Amino acid sequence: MSDPSIRRMFGLEPDSSSERLRRMELILDQCETVRFPFKKRLVLANMNLAQDEIPVDQICSDRLGAALHKLSLAGNRLNAIPREFVANLKALRVLDVSQCDLTSVPDDWNLPCLKKLNLSHNKIETFLSETVLRGLPQLERLDMYSNRLVEISASSLDMIARVEHIDVGYNHLTEIPGAITRLKFLKTFNCTNNLIEIVPAEVCEMESMRVLDVSSNPLIQPPLETCERGLHSMRRYYHCLRLEESADVEASAAASQKGGSSFSIVKKIRNDKCRAKMRKRKESSKKPFPSSLMTTGIFRATSEPAQPTQQYSSMESSAEHSQSTKSRSLAQDLTPPMRSVSFSLSKRDTGSAKPARNISDSTNDTRESSHFDATPESPCEQNSFSDSDNDAELADSRLGGGGGTCLIKSR
Repeated sequence: MSDPSIRRMFGLEPDSSSERLRRMELILDQCETVRFPFKKRLVLANMNLAQDEIPVDQICSDRLGAALHKLSLAGNRLNAIPREFVANLKALRVLDVSQCDLTSVPDDWNLPCLKKLNLSHNKIETFLSETVLRGLPQLERLDMYSNRLVEISASSLDMIARVEHIDVGYNHLTEIPGAITRLKFLKTFNCTNNLIEIVPAEVCEMESMRVLDVSSNPLIQPPLETCERGLHSMRRYYHCLRLEESADVEASAAASQKGGSSFSIVKKIRNDKCRAKMRKRKESSKKPFPSSLMTTGIFRATSEPAQPTQQYSSMESSAEHSQSTKSRSLAQDLTPPMRSVSFSLSKRDTGSAKPARNISDSTNDTRESSHFDATPESPCEQNSFSDSDNDAELADSRLGGGGGTCLIKSR
């Protein structure tokens, strides 16, 4: 409980310097007894130590400094980083000096193994110089969040070619330098809460870039809504902008050749592009059913016939066979019984006399007169025979004036 505010909260007495020193010596002893070098981490954070109270010689000794992996001095009253820390700790990989009221950093650094440098929540006004970054060849993460930076020099960026993460949020930056595109390994760039108005297109289109956070800035290009959607939206914005510029150039060239007004041609081209986009959206909105459902025939469009798969072919063939059998039996049941129409004409009757007709079932025995099956073979002949008198006369004429019986279907 080294923080004075926390001690006051619980009603404890302020931490004296002797207690801080005693606790610091315990931490140093524990760190020196660690056998594995990669586990030697000296954390002296939030101890309210002044610069003259830090045991610089003991930390930079051969017993501890030669194998120290991490050094954290965050939350202390340093005002400046001791030069011995940036020159003699050859194996140091992580250095945390955040919240230390720093206004500047030493010029000459010699930390060949340093990968993470945390300088956040300080009062630094200038970005790290070339001489500083030249001594950090393996730097991968640089955190200068919440400082007083005004600009990022392009020459300094050339010295940190292997950096992957840069955080310069909550500063006073007015622009993103174009030289940042030289960092081929940069994946994350955070510059929130600055004074940036334009995000360069080449920064958005960096191949290695994964996260570009420019929120809480007075952005003009791309618009703030586009930037809040993420890096892909910013890339899409610049792509559409280039297409429009190329279309305007082509339209102005065509207008100059034809001698017409370029404004009307540009407007027409833009309208055509808008229509094409709307047409494409409508076509994409008509999503077809999945192929798995189309094969089963459960869901399909009304205009498309069902296409049975091979596993259901035998079932459908048997179903069709049974359905055809049922339709035939139903047709036979609905077929009306055959009725016989018998007529006779004596020789004494003249041709103008009407024959007498008797209707009886086909199951009755035939009469002595000759029978004639007048069932027609074609639809035309079916229509020619009826129960009218003309049909009887026609049948009589075909029989040569004799009698006969005509079998027709009763209505």
